Amino acid sequence: MSATPGWAPEGLAPSSEVDRALQPYLLATDADDAQARLGDVLQQVAAPVAWDVIRGQLRGVDKSDLDDVHAGVLLALAVHLRGARSAADGSGPIRDLTGYVATVAHNACHAFLRARFPHRAHLRSRVRYVLTRDPSVALWEGGRREWLCGAAAQRGAARHGDAAARLTELGRRLGGGGSLPDLIRSLLRELPGPARFDDLVDAVAAIQGIEDALPRPRPREHDDADRRDEQPDPGPSPESALAQRDFLSALWSEIRLLPAGQRAALLLNLRDAEGHGMVALFPLTDTATLAELAEAIGMPEERLRAVWDELPREDAWIAEWLGVTPRQVINLRKCARERLARRMKKGSW
Repeated sequence: MSATPGWAPEGLAPSSEVDRALQPYLLATDADDAQARLGDVLQQVAAPVAWDVIRGQLRGVDKSDLDDVHAGVLLALAVHLRGARSAADGSGPIRDLTGYVATVAHNACHAFLRARFPHRAHLRSRVRYVLTRDPSVALWEGGRREWLCGAAAQRGAARHGDAAARLTELGRRLGGGGSLPDLIRSLLRELPGPARFDDLVDAVAAIQGIEDALPRPRPREHDDADRRDEQPDPGPSPESALAQRDFLSALWSEIRLLPAGQRAALLLNLRDAEGHGMVALFPLTDTATLAELAEAIGMPEERLRAVWDELPREDAWIAEWLGVTPRQVINLRKCARERLARRMKKGSW
């Protein structure tokens, strides 16, 4: 059956209510075509928007952590969009894809900060509250999806080039007395123009002696060069991508044949050669659903979803889950890898 204008799979809103970039995917009638269209959405639209938000929100964070947050955003979007094609899922239409991706990315950044830098995350929330409640100051989204702040009369203006340096100086010089609203108003009054929200948070953290603030980023004049150097690879060719999906499909088939303990020990700690988590690739490529992964691990799906962002887990955690010792977990995973290496003829992985 060919798709006609305005047609949508059962349960979806009419295509006029969905972002145009999503329509080729949502209207695809062939599973292989839908998967290819989903890859286009993730690579061409979602990935750049997510990077803009993540780099703006998590300046100074290690590149490997940025990669993990970015992968999590794309995975969450892929799961949502796959559900949107199912009438049973009940997912609402996405009318503004870039806005939706930006929101998911902001939430992912906040979750990362809460987990890694709890004091800073709490301070960010408090500073944000003041900026959005005090009529004399303001918070708004500027270019490259970074949040700016300043006096209310400056709302909407571009970031001032000297604001960050001035805030750093004030953070070193000022004492920590007085209320947070008074401190924020005082800092913003001293600035030559709007500042980046995170630079304000850094200054307040320095003044109040908060210890788990993010590492200071490199000088701003290197930002453009850093962005070029840190741009993600353009991605594999269609032939390479197909080969990777074929490999994952074959790998998943072999994993399902492993004994239960070996499956759990392997999947809960599955990493690539550089130590990055791999298990997210299975649902991202439609190789296996979260429900299928949960069944293979022997874990309720709700529990797997709760710990998903924390994968891969260390042996002590896996041992506690399985009711064995960490040494037994290592042995189980070693046996699983040896069997898979023989069956897949991929001794290097």
